[in-house]
Amino acid sequence: MSKRYNRNEAFRYEFGKPLECSLSFFAKSEDGEKKGGPYVGDLINMSPKGLQVSIGTNDLEKEKITNIEITFTIAETPLTLKGEIVWRRNYLSGYLYGIHLLDEGMEKTIIEELKRYTKNLKSV
Repeated sequence: MSKRYNRNEAFRYEFGKPLECSLSFFAKSEDGEKKGGPYVGDLINMSPKGLQVSIGTNDLEKEKITNIEITFTIAETPLTLKGEIVWRRNYLSGYLYGIHLLDEGMEKTIIEELKRYTKNLKSV
């Protein structure tokens, strides 16, 4: 968790109503790497390089997490992205995590999906 969270990114979309997401994590163990989860969470906001997610458990902090996998749908296309936890704080009845996305090739897809989502909101 040594990366600095970039709150000043040029583009960060705040969801008025959080989107449901599924999270799994990969952690170092004595037997190598193990997968944990899935957990259900809420996607609070997102940029092409990161996101904030809220979940009701602290399990992500108990293990030596190597990376995290988040699955959700913004507008039309289901997305599964890999990332790493850069910070954690208490949030309502659970925890809020800042995730730095590792899938740099997905930035354009994320932007396009956010544009579709925003356009769908305006047409409702």
